[in-house]
Amino acid sequence: MWPIAIVGHLKPGWEDAGTIATRLGQFFASLAEVDPMFSRWKRTGSRRHCSRVPALITMPPERTELRTWIEEGAIFESRDGRKKMAGYSIQTLTPGQNPVRANFWLSYTPEDWWFGHRIGITMFSGAGSPTEFDDPNKHAALIALLRHTLLVTATAWDCNWAGVSPGDYRQDGQPRETVLVEYASGWMIYLDAARAAQITPPQDIAVEKLADGALLLTAATAAIFNGRNPKHWDAALRIQAALAPLNKRKN
Repeated sequence: MWPIAIVGHLKPGWEDAGTIATRLGQFFASLAEVDPMFSRWKRTGSRRHCSRVPALITMPPERTELRTWIEEGAIFESRDGRKKMAGYSIQTLTPGQNPVRANFWLSYTPEDWWFGHRIGITMFSGAGSPTEFDDPNKHAALIALLRHTLLVTATAWDCNWAGVSPGDYRQDGQPRETVLVEYASGWMIYLDAARAAQITPPQDIAVEKLADGALLLTAATAAIFNGRNPKHWDAALRIQAALAPLNKRKN
């Protein structure tokens, strides 16, 4: 079951560190309301030894501190013989003593390619030990936690797509000119209102229409998603087929 990934696409236009810091503060504050496990985060990365901000993220989040951290995570590359900023990359972890840990990362480059605008949270067992969620009687609580975390991630970052355990579920034999599919299927898939309006929700799939017009498509509602379960696999296939209009230029 572990680890479980939640990934989202950021929309273009996030070049400003201040804008990212504002979203980041909203994100951490909202996650802390979902579960106490998200109330402490430790920054990671090779630049920690020279950072101007503390290792632990201040809670409630402080925008100035977050902006400094983001600016320290700037990515540079050489263009036309000159060093130029190409984007940002940051990462942070919840404490090691937590029975369930979370690894949050953000990777943003201004280039016009969807794969360069992504965020994610990977949830896993602390120290590899069993957690309460390994108990089948607690699976409903885990499903609820993942749903809430997905929605916080998608809305705080204004994602056009986000998913829990995402994957490419195109049928075998379909053309694959590109290795990656932009709008992937998976366990739980979020689409903003603009993308939701372009698809026909699949049959026999849990479809939740949110207040702002966004959609949440869920392949498995009563059990942990397992790609080796034929029913779960078929449900993910139906979601991927429904997303075809969004991927028509990709496949």
